[in-house]
Amino acid sequence: MDSKYKINKRDPRLRYALWKVHEFRDYYSGNELEFVNLEVDHIIPESLCKNTVKFKEYLKLMNLDDDFEVNSILNYVPTNRFINNRKSNGLLPPAIAALALNRAKRVAKKVIKYIELFDKDIEVNEIITNLKTNIKSEKEIEYVYDMITDDKDQFEDRKYIDKEDIFRPYQRSIRRIDLDGFLPSFRESEASCMFLFRTLSIRGCMMTLNNKQIINQLFKGIKTDPKYDLRGFISYHTKEDDYCIQLGNNKFILNREETLELCTIVDDFTSEYMESLMEVEEKLGTIRFKRSRKGAYKLIKINTELWKMILRFMSKNDAYNTSGEWSIFDPNEYMIKVYSQNHKRYQNGYHSIINLERDYDDIFDKYSIPNNDIWLVWKPHFKVHSLSELKNINESNNWNAQIAFKWLTEELIPKVIYENTVSSNIFGKPKLAYNDFLETFNINSYISTDCVEIIEIDDIKNKLNLLEAINYLQSFFSVYESIFLKKENIANIYLALIEVLRSSKKFDIGYVTGNLGFTKTNDYKILIQDIERYTSKIEDSIVGNFSIDTTLRCILVTLRDFDCSLSENQISNICSLLEPLVEIYNRESLLNKQ
Repeated sequence: MDSKYKINKRDPRLRYALWKVHEFRDYYSGNELEFVNLEVDHIIPESLCKNTVKFKEYLKLMNLDDDFEVNSILNYVPTNRFINNRKSNGLLPPAIAALALNRAKRVAKKVIKYIELFDKDIEVNEIITNLKTNIKSEKEIEYVYDMITDDKDQFEDRKYIDKEDIFRPYQRSIRRIDLDGFLPSFRESEASCMFLFRTLSIRGCMMTLNNKQIINQLFKGIKTDPKYDLRGFISYHTKEDDYCIQLGNNKFILNREETLELCTIVDDFTSEYMESLMEVEEKLGTIRFKRSRKGAYKLIKINTELWKMILRFMSKNDAYNTSGEWSIFDPNEYMIKVYSQNHKRYQNGYHSIINLERDYDDIFDKYSIPNNDIWLVWKPHFKVHSLSELKNINESNNWNAQIAFKWLTEELIPKVIYENTVSSNIFGKPKLAYNDFLETFNINSYISTDCVEIIEIDDIKNKLNLLEAINYLQSFFSVYESIFLKKENIANIYLALIEVLRSSKKFDIGYVTGNLGFTKTNDYKILIQDIERYTSKIEDSIVGNFSIDTTLRCILVTLRDFDCSLSENQISNICSLLEPLVEIYNRESLLNKQ
């Protein structure tokens, strides 16, 4: 720890410097902060140092060295008395603490600069008022303001992301706007971010968004020109080309240039968000599973009779008191704790903890009520402290959700049903061998699921695969909102239809023309010409869900109900044509379950 950052929190120079650097605002709330009400808060509480073990564990969690100094600029942010008292000695959630520590580190040198210039303060509010009264041009106001306050700095045009850091920190800035945040990671599945503005009207304002706000506001209308008002954070725009922006609960005005900067940053952040989310979900095996009310992942739903069978089976195969193939349970009335010691198939320790949860009830003391279905849900029982630990996610060590699902449906439940339904002969041997039992066993008779279907284009190899994918797309876009598409992407939907029609010996031309709406012909060749003529006139535009839905219906019905012969190359071409729709479908399917 560099000693130059160490300073007593009561030092008035520190209070002044933090106030200036944080643009006269409370770090946690973003509200304006009067200097007389400012208190310096330890991000990591000083009291934690009294417990050496917990302190070092928390430093490790934050990726900080053991000699980290809590009484330093790197651990201070400005706040008000109410928030400081409310926070007291409590620990912030890891992602929020990491965001605050990262912010403190980034501004540390500037804090030192202001400490050194302590006696050169300026009454900023008075200057701003005078400037707005006497100067009409916004650029002139900004220039004079910067000259007087020695605040000429714009944000550097910069992007930073550390995918080796377990918390996945992200930063992107362009001139007047800066975004600092954390992407979905193996340590924290929910992202967070903070915007900092250097525009004249809201200079110094900080606005934080949690994961839900990021999904609801930033992802809507991504990669669209703000003039279309499709962005989730744009309320409206004026004739003067000013834009009303809403981030969180904050509303303010930006000009077009500033709004374009904001859109560029948001598009980059959301792109990195999705890439990181996909990586995390694929490794944790959660990509197909929806969230439960308590934030776990819903694997399967079973009835209480089957749960009682599982309880008896676990009791008979106690890992501590038996030594068979199935001796892998730490028996518990309310969860499946898969645990092994000296087992030939598994490493020692816990492999998965599968909990019980209902859709409507928090208490499980009545789990034995007849016909009361129960979800078996998964959450990681392990913490990932470094990316190198991901190699421990496998069948013999720590299970991800997909491994747990496969084990439940292909091993545990078939075995439990076998032992409870197959009778024994007079010698105590089962009348039906287990392998013979499996040949006719249907897991769907005992479980139900509620999975998310992700379309993997590379896996679409035949007509049946394509039909399934088109069915998912059509169902999704039949109720989806209007979207902005480039003209080539709109045209490609119709070109995919042409490919299918040309490969069909027969189809319902009346159904096709009725859904398309721009042709009434009964002639096949003219229909193809009309579609081609229509696509040639398409421009970049907002497309309603009705147009996409009806065109996909034509593809779906022709594939499903008529003799349509498609080669693997044709199927691949159709998939390429529809890839922009698949991207939207997959993105929204993943985001909706967060």
